[in-house]
Amino acid sequence: MSATQAIRELIDHARTRLDIMNPYFSDPDIIQRVLAAAERGVKVRIVVSVKSNNPPAEAAFKYHYGDLLHAGVQIWEYPDAIVHAKLLIADDTAEFGTVNFDAWALYRNYEVAMMARSAELVKLFEERVFTPDIARSHPGTAPTGLSSRLQDWFWDKLSYFV
Repeated sequence: MSATQAIRELIDHARTRLDIMNPYFSDPDIIQRVLAAAERGVKVRIVVSVKSNNPPAEAAFKYHYGDLLHAGVQIWEYPDAIVHAKLLIADDTAEFGTVNFDAWALYRNYEVAMMARSAELVKLFEERVFTPDIARSHPGTAPTGLSSRLQDWFWDKLSYFV
């Protein structure tokens, strides 16, 4: 099974918890799957950088903030550093490795991911990564203003190519 297939299945089968930390979160398919998880009652938290080193990918993701927040997704923006972790927790399973949630990594590159079905490992990721990083972060808010919404829409439509 490819890393992309594993990520899709983890998101689609999450029942209670979905925690994601990733530098680039611009793939529309993954975003729609996360939305569906939130809408079926899964508690979803996403940690991204306040400012990315890939502005088009950042803008493409921000285009979806309103829908994600409306569905109950918590978006946390980490300050003063680029989030570089590639981590997904679904219930008691952790997936981690080199996979960014953008089209380049998911569909074009050969990325590596490790999956561990381990409540103990999930607890360690919670204690050592998510809890301290969320404590330093602030809640994301949907962009306002026509200019920023148009720019985010533009990059969302091109996100498969960037």
